[in-house]
Amino acid sequence: MSNYSQEAAKQEIYKAINFLSQNKFAEAESICKDLLLDHENSDAYHILSSLKLKDKEFDSSIELVNKAISIDSSNIGYYVTLGCAQSSIEKYADAAETFKDAIEINNKVSQVHFYLGEAYRKLTKYNLAIKAFKKSIEINKDHSSALLFLGISYVEIKEFELAKNAFKKCIDTNPDFIEAHINLAMLHLLTGNYKDGWEEFEWRLKLKAFENDISGKPWNGESLSNKKLLIIDEQGFGDTINFIRFAQDFHKDDCEVILQTKPELAELMNQQKWINHVTTQKYDGEYDYFIHLLSIMKIIDWSPDNHKNNFPYLTYESSHSECIKNHKINIGLVLQTSLSNDHNHRSIPYEMLKECFDSSKHNVISLDYKENQNEYINDIFDCKADYKDFNELASIIDNLDLVISVDTAVAHLSGALNKNTWLLLPYVPGWRWDLNFIDSTPWYNSLILFRQDQISNWDNVINTIKLELMNYE
Repeated sequence: MSNYSQEAAKQEIYKAINFLSQNKFAEAESICKDLLLDHENSDAYHILSSLKLKDKEFDSSIELVNKAISIDSSNIGYYVTLGCAQSSIEKYADAAETFKDAIEINNKVSQVHFYLGEAYRKLTKYNLAIKAFKKSIEINKDHSSALLFLGISYVEIKEFELAKNAFKKCIDTNPDFIEAHINLAMLHLLTGNYKDGWEEFEWRLKLKAFENDISGKPWNGESLSNKKLLIIDEQGFGDTINFIRFAQDFHKDDCEVILQTKPELAELMNQQKWINHVTTQKYDGEYDYFIHLLSIMKIIDWSPDNHKNNFPYLTYESSHSECIKNHKINIGLVLQTSLSNDHNHRSIPYEMLKECFDSSKHNVISLDYKENQNEYINDIFDCKADYKDFNELASIIDNLDLVISVDTAVAHLSGALNKNTWLLLPYVPGWRWDLNFIDSTPWYNSLILFRQDQISNWDNVINTIKLELMNYE
């Protein structure tokens, strides 16, 4: 016989919810477990599921909330928790179906439509995502995140004016929404509006990642003659390799250039005579001004029309590579980006290029830093380049005849060294690859760009690469 009446059980659930609101999670968990020892209770299962979700124990969360649904299949909150847990383990198709079940129960909850839209976006079903985000906004016109992701989804299908309008409405709704400003900035840059792009991109400095970064006087274009300028690198390795070139101009003004950078780049940056000092720690010496690396672009008002570059602009300390074969065309290849980069939409399965190379004339060298490419040795690659930092990688690249790369730091380094480089880009690339340039880029003279002509479809790129390699000497 149950120790809890229906009313008593409800009171226990209210207590558990109250504990949750006070972040007293252990107390809430204890109440729910005691209830479940007495009898099956859907709310108790759901609360435990929510706690598992909080603790990132997603499989347990799914198991528990499914028990709640088996008892009461009419509670929209249970489906929302289930969908969020499924999304957390990247089961986006399952999550989309779950959120649709929730909408069947009640289609007036803006947040559920938002969750559905985000699941579709992760599945690259952008038109369905747009429809869901619009519905979310129809219910709640001030839903900032729905406006933001509506804009992001429009970008993915190259509806740039609609994307711009969505980002601006988002900013009108929430003027201090940093991510909306950053996404608008990237859209401006991608479509060639550099003036507005660099201006909006300054909003990134309000992100938590930049808090407590540095103190002192920011450089806003004052004369640097006989001054000390601290440059703080940011973003990825490729951005440092790309934008550090402008420090050459500061050095010409008798400015002492200090660079705060990542350990992997330190040795390469130490080779540049126009950088006076390189540190991988937070710099605690004296300086007159500081600037974050990408903010230089706003101050110098960079655009393809008003800046020219000399190549190569990086030097390196030479080292030996056993991979080079003098009687063959030496090709460096990297097709994988970090798995954390938005589901790897920039990456290409290595198998897709398997038929592109001729072993009688091509020596294909893996430039990927990850060890998991060893499985392709003797299948696609002739060898894997061994390097510990970007200085050694630069030495290897400069001895190659050709580099083929997706959007990684390898492409930037190869371009900085003025090495023949084929860059393979998704349908909508990163903001650095201005869509006004079809097969070239103002950043690097030696890069040829191969762009997807359909979302998530690399066939046209691979077929073109195969034909180009047949005639490459």
